[in-house]
Amino acid sequence: MKTLHIEHSDALLQRQIENERTLLGMIISGKEPKKGHIMEHLRRDMFIGKTNIELFDLIFDQYQKHGIKRLNPDNLINDYHGKTYKNGVFEALLLLNYEYITDANCDYYINLIQENWLNRMIQNCTTIDGLKEIEELKKKYKLVNKSTISEITDIENINNLENEYDLISKMKPIRTGYPSIDRIIGNFQGGDLFILAATTGMGKTCLMLNIALSMAKQNKKVLIFSLEMNKEQLLNRIVSSETEINSSKYRNALFTENEAQKYFGYMYSDSFNKLDIQVCTEYNISTARIKNIVLASNADIVFIDYLGLISGGNKTNSYERVSEISRELKLLAMESNKPFIVLHQLNRANAERKDKRPLLSDLRDSGKIEQDADIIGFVFRPAYYSDIMTLQNLNEMQLIIAKNRHGQSGVVAKLNYNSNTQKVTDIR
Repeated sequence: MKTLHIEHSDALLQRQIENERTLLGMIISGKEPKKGHIMEHLRRDMFIGKTNIELFDLIFDQYQKHGIKRLNPDNLINDYHGKTYKNGVFEALLLLNYEYITDANCDYYINLIQENWLNRMIQNCTTIDGLKEIEELKKKYKLVNKSTISEITDIENINNLENEYDLISKMKPIRTGYPSIDRIIGNFQGGDLFILAATTGMGKTCLMLNIALSMAKQNKKVLIFSLEMNKEQLLNRIVSSETEINSSKYRNALFTENEAQKYFGYMYSDSFNKLDIQVCTEYNISTARIKNIVLASNADIVFIDYLGLISGGNKTNSYERVSEISRELKLLAMESNKPFIVLHQLNRANAERKDKRPLLSDLRDSGKIEQDADIIGFVFRPAYYSDIMTLQNLNEMQLIIAKNRHGQSGVVAKLNYNSNTQKVTDIR
């Protein structure tokens, strides 16, 4: 068989190299059973990135000598010294652990790398013996051809898939946990793009976190991209909401003894720590990076705070940039089969109107957001603009469903918002 070589476009090549890095990160930072599973399905010539090949050499050497137990970043860094590696291997090794999110979807990345490797071999194969060798390699590394729809729907295959991928749990409804909202929008389903928009100060991040927490309490796996706040700030908001302690007291160290016991008691409680909430606070993140993390995650639902802070797209034109990002997020929701709840800013046009309630035309740099979104909800608090003496409920928060591809539009869910404790509840 001749030397393998295939020309790649820059984008495809970069995507393959990123997939390789993601899998290498799982090997050094993931759980031990997954590490062994991944190593059993890989070999050196499956990689195409020069740095990734040398990283795999380093990892494989450690694996051969010491097995899974010592396959971790510290041991690999120690093993690196005294050896000659090029292509920025040491720097890449340090970054792998930092970039690691989860190993839950390792089979997805194994399959991607194996398929690319197999395709390279097939395209460069010129002999019958070469084809026989490929078939043997497929058996050895458990490569299988993609199933047809009829094969997938075979009852025996369905039973196997249910055991391996837990499809039954994926079919369970995902609800916000707020009856006033759920009555309007029903269940979230894979592929849904829900744009949650408001002007600054309306409490959209607070509502997002309360919904995410409610879903986590329903045993849903939640993934949050926070592009505006760090993990400590998010944690404070969540704990303050649950303990009903003023969120500013943590920031300003003003707890009473009882408040401190209640706050930190909940933070370290089993009921809080069993919640499956993953948080990514990478700044200046691109849709490509979001895609890699989402596809590697086992999350049931994805939250992004917020759309305008995602980098990429056409940077010379804000309208086109936001439109492009919106479309990419909708496509990712469909590809990953996960619902996305994405926050977005409104412009200030409503401040000039007599009726301050937001309209679809108020979406900032809207582009094709209205077209891409399945649901668009506006967070609005009447007290923000009104004479407080005329209001019956100063804490009222409204979720105005301006667009609903799956149901009724123009309806309002009324909630109660406590800005001090960052808690949102149904109005009973």
